[in-house]
This record gives sequence, structure tokens and C-alpha cells, in this order.
Amino acid sequence: TEQYAKFASDFVQMSLDKDQADNLAAYMETSDSASSRNFAGLNINSPLADIIWGNLNPQLSKAGIPIIKDINETTASISVEYEITAPDENGNAEYYLVTDFYRMRYDETRIRLLDFERSATQVFAPSRSVISNSGLILGVRSKNVDYMTNEEGSVTAFTQNGDLWSYAPDTGKFVEIFTFRKNENSDFRDARVEHDIKILDVDEGGNVKFAVYGYMNRGRHEGETGIQILSYDNSLNTIEEEVYIPYFKSYAVLKDEMNQLLYQNRQQHLYFFLENGVYDVDLENRSAAQLVSIHQDDSLQVSENHEIIVWQEGDDINHSSQLNVRNLNTGEQ
Repeated sequence: TEQYAKFASDFVQMSLDKDQADNLAAYMETSDSASSRNFAGLNINSPLADIIWGNLNPQLSKAGIPIIKDINETTASISVEYEITAPDENGNAEYYLVTDFYRMRYDETRIRLLDFERSATQVFAPSRSVISNSGLILGVRSKNVDYMTNEEGSVTAFTQNGDLWSYAPDTGKFVEIFTFRKNENSDFRDARVEHDIKILDVDEGGNVKFAVYGYMNRGRHEGETGIQILSYDNSLNTIEEEVYIPYFKSYAVLKDEMNQLLYQNRQQHLYFFLENGVYDVDLENRSAAQLVSIHQDDSLQVSENHEIIVWQEGDDINHSSQLNVRNLNTGEQ
């Protein structure tokens, strides 16, 4: 176990030192057909030049702790989350959150790398040149951006690296609505992203309703895992907690539940799927009720925008007696 953890930490250090690139080549399985996908998604077949960060000259700004995902007599899987910084073309510091995954086998001579994956996301900083003629430049990240624009198109809210931002194109103003990071006296607890943000609504005044779910790095619920519904007032530049729902399983399990269903309509009703049930929370009257009880896996289906849900009645999914369709926006069933 000690050797596995050391290998993962050493690999991170060597990938940041271009003079040690040859030491990494022996572990990679670079394919001639493998094309560079950018730093946001690399694997054991990626070009070595990408593994050592290409033309970037990064340095480790927050070291990560190797986390054992799986270990047995033959193999081990370890992940490492860490933060690096690199200067842009103007010499200004850019920050990236990186997650490396290693699957290894130890034999009598050395550790062999069976699989490797790396994901990186750039920390958004509007102080850089992020506005272009074609839109916003969010930097290194996946192409799947969670964002929402109000009907007038005057304000857009988007998420990046566990943070929530808003942008008003008419004024060019950016607002960091929510983050767990600290500008001063920060450590890796602030940067670790074991939570997610779901934008629920952006109104004409630029006010934003959103959910933060997962592990709470800071704040009144620090150290807990749960679902927090928050409301941002654009005119006052304040955030108010409307609902907090504690959860006693892991972030990974909660993320699957929230990806199944998490929706708020304009009548201030919040709907979510949790522990085999669909719940309806009235944010104005401060009441909650279970709307549907799900007895079989896959017997609940949800539209892509989470506005329509369909579920079957009965304990046997293959012999259902009734099919229900509900519009969560209108309440019609």
C-alpha cells in the first residue's frame, strides 16, 4: 500500500517536471492513433507531451492526498486530487484542479500501471481575457457546461469547478455568486470538489435560485453532506438559505439521486428524488410531502429538463397496472 501511494504521488511530481518525462514513458501505453483531447481528459494512451502539460509550465500549488478506491492482493486503484498553477501569456497565474486515477499492479521488480485517467478543470477568473466575439472563454474543462439564461437574455448563470457565476453581457459584469474557496489562508479543504451545483432558475432581475448538494466544505453546515437550496438576490448581492436537507450517505450516491430528478417550478415548488421517493417541497409555505413512492428500479423516468416525470404503479415493473405522467411545472397529472 505504501508503494502504491508513493507511486501516485511521484507520478504527479514527475508529470510537472519536463526533465523527468522519460521516467514516465515506461509506464504509459501511448498509441500512435491517440489524438490529444486537451488537458480536460487524458488516459494511459494519451501523448506523453500532454501528460507533462505541453507548453504549460505548471507548479504544484496544493498537494493532494492519495485516496484508495480499491485494493486487493493483486491490484490497487488510487486517485489524487490536487491544484496546480501556471502563468498565462501575460505572466498572470492561472489555477487548475486536477484529478488523477491510477490502477496498478505490484510485481517482484516494480509497480506496473494498468490504467491511468486525468481530468483537469481551470478555475474561472474573469480578471483574465475571457470575453471573445463568439462568447465566454471558460478555459480547460469539459464541453458540458451547466448554465441557464433568463428569458430576456440579460443574465446567464453558469457553474465551473464547484463555483457559481453570473454574467450580464450588456454591462460585462461578472458576479461570483457561490464558492467554497477562500482568497486568503486557503488550503486544500476549500478547493476539494465533493459537491455539485444545480441552477434552478434565473429571473428577469438577475436573481438566481440554485441547489448545492454534497459535502459542505465551509459555512453553517461544514462537515455535513446534504442538499442546500439557496436564493441569490442580485440587487442586494446576498444569498439566503431556503431549505437544508441532511443526507447520511456519500456524495457519489447523492449525485446519482440528484441527477435523477432535481427541479423547481415558478410556483416555488421544489421536486427531487431521494431514497426511492419523489418529494415536493413548498418553499413559500415551508412544507414538504412525498409525492411518489418508487418500488422498482427504473420505474421512474424523467425528461431531460426534469419537468416531466413518468412512473408505473405496482410492485412488478413488468406487470404494471397503471402509468402516470406528471408535469411538475403545471402540477397536471
